[in-house]
Amino acid sequence: MKRRRVQYRQFDLTVSEATVAIGVERQRLRTVAGLDDTRPLEIQLLSIATYPDLMAAVVEQAGFDTWPVSFDEFMELPEQLVYQWEQAVYDLNPHWYPSKKAGDEEKAKQDADTVQKRLIDIVKRQKMAEKVSPELPGKIFLHNLDVSWRVFQLMEATGWQHLPSQVMGEPDWLLEDLLTLRGQKGIVERMLKG
Repeated sequence: MKRRRVQYRQFDLTVSEATVAIGVERQRLRTVAGLDDTRPLEIQLLSIATYPDLMAAVVEQAGFDTWPVSFDEFMELPEQLVYQWEQAVYDLNPHWYPSKKAGDEEKAKQDADTVQKRLIDIVKRQKMAEKVSPELPGKIFLHNLDVSWRVFQLMEATGWQHLPSQVMGEPDWLLEDLLTLRGQKGIVERMLKG
C-alpha cells in the first residue's frame, strides 16, 4: 500500500492508501460520530465526513498527547497540519473524495443554470427582494442534481436543524453537494438583498 508522511511542528503522521480494514474503521467512525444538534451544521458535517477519513487513514503517529484524538481535540489542532493531512489522505484515496470528472463541463453549466433558477425561486418565495442579478458562478459541480436538490429542499424546510438519518449512509458526494447548494443560496440571498 502507498503511504505518505505528514510532519508539522511536533506532529508526525503516516497515512495510507485504504485497505479493507481502513475502510471498515472509516465507516465505524462515521457511524459513531452521530449528530449533535447543538453544533452548527458545518461542524456536524466535519465530524461525520472529514474527521473519520483522516483518523482512519493514519497507520503511524507521534507528537500527540493522546491517540486517537477525540473530535474536540481534532478541532484544536493547527489548521496547517489538518490541511496537509487531508491533502495526503485524499491524494492516496481519491475515491473517498469525489471530485469533478473530465467531460463534466457542460453538465456543470446546466446544473448551475438549474440551481440558479431554483434558488432564486426559493429566495423570492421567502419574501426577499425582487432584484435578480446574473452574477452566480457559471458552473456548479454537483454529483447528482436531482437527489441533492430533494435533500436540500428537505433541509431548507427544517431550517437545517436536523440532517435526515438517510444522509449518514449516503456517499460523501451528497454532503458535498448539500454544502455547495447551501453556499449558492447564500450568494443568491446576498445578491438579492444588495
